[in-house]
Amino acid sequence: MSNSSHLVHFLNRPDVQDRLGVDPGARNFSILSCEVAELFAANLDMWSFDTGHYVEALLERGVRTLYFNGNQDAVCNWRGTERWLDELEWTGRQEFNEARREDWFVESKTAGWKRISPLLAFAYVRGAGHIVSGKCLHTRRGIY
Repeated sequence: MSNSSHLVHFLNRPDVQDRLGVDPGARNFSILSCEVAELFAANLDMWSFDTGHYVEALLERGVRTLYFNGNQDAVCNWRGTERWLDELEWTGRQEFNEARREDWFVESKTAGWKRISPLLAFAYVRGAGHIVSGKCLHTRRGIY
């Protein structure tokens, strides 16, 4: 089973969807949908509003959340993601903002750095671009 197959299976589990607050009418998760992407683009939904309140709600529900960016990502730069996370309004904000960057290693090699609080983690992935490739996914070990 591929990494994405595991993810699809996990995100389609009813207990996971309940924890995430997924609408019962929208319970078929898939990794990619061209139809959904086209609808987002046609309605400018990708650019018209901030989705931070969704992330804040997940954090308030106690859902551990990991954001990561590759240092070679030209679409979503890591500095912008880190700043956005710092500005989220939730009860753990101060603790996350006080978390220091720590190097993390995989197989004795530096994989990047991370900032961790009990519910929110941000990781900077060395050598990765916009879509952290399957080759880089092993680096997520040791983040939490």
